[in-house]
Amino acid sequence: MVFSLVLSILCILFAHPILTLMQVDFVIIPMTKLYLRIIFSGLIFTFMYNCFASTLRALGDSKSPLYFLIISSVVNVFGDLIFVLIFHMGSEGCAMTALMAQNKGAKKTDRIKAAFRCGMKIELFYGIFIFFVCFFLAHPLMQLFSNDPVVCKHGVTYLKLISLMYLFPAVTNGVQGYFRGIGDLKITLISSFVNMSVRVIFAAVLVFHFSLQIEALPFSYLARWIGMLLAEVPLLLRKF
Repeated sequence: MVFSLVLSILCILFAHPILTLMQVDFVIIPMTKLYLRIIFSGLIFTFMYNCFASTLRALGDSKSPLYFLIISSVVNVFGDLIFVLIFHMGSEGCAMTALMAQNKGAKKTDRIKAAFRCGMKIELFYGIFIFFVCFFLAHPLMQLFSNDPVVCKHGVTYLKLISLMYLFPAVTNGVQGYFRGIGDLKITLISSFVNMSVRVIFAAVLVFHFSLQIEALPFSYLARWIGMLLAEVPLLLRKF
């Protein structure tokens, strides 16, 4: 909660410098600045949902978080319609959902491609950074959550395996962001289904057939990220 509050305050106060640093068109800065401030004002609630949902899942109750997510999604859709169509609030009415990519609207294809390449570089850099942190600091990271030697052992195994694979989600996040930005949500929906299906199938095979334990999770995640890339990369190349 402290982290969320500090981040919210910083982003609300420095929204304008952040947008300037990102080279956002000065024409839409007032609208975008307001949008960001609304988003970050609600960050604490996002944190609380994730915290409580994770706790419920850890206790074996995976249904309640799903119900809450369904309700929030429905409320979000109708909220957008009410605030945008009835109250004419524009971007403010869309805040907790994504804005249309400005370059797509301006039909500036070159800038879309340049932004995509820049985003991919940032994602890869971030993936490499997280790999080093999680791989070489796996044990002290686990000790932040538990001093139980058995829990720490399993946690260290998981972190070291998953850290080796973090470049894959870095790429999939970049590709997913590209398709959302240009408004092609069918591709992101299909790849999300591929993601879930591959993960469940591989996890089941690794656990029930090969008798893997905690190691089954990172390998099933690796399979899902590869599945997403196989589904998305050909479509990405066609778009480019």
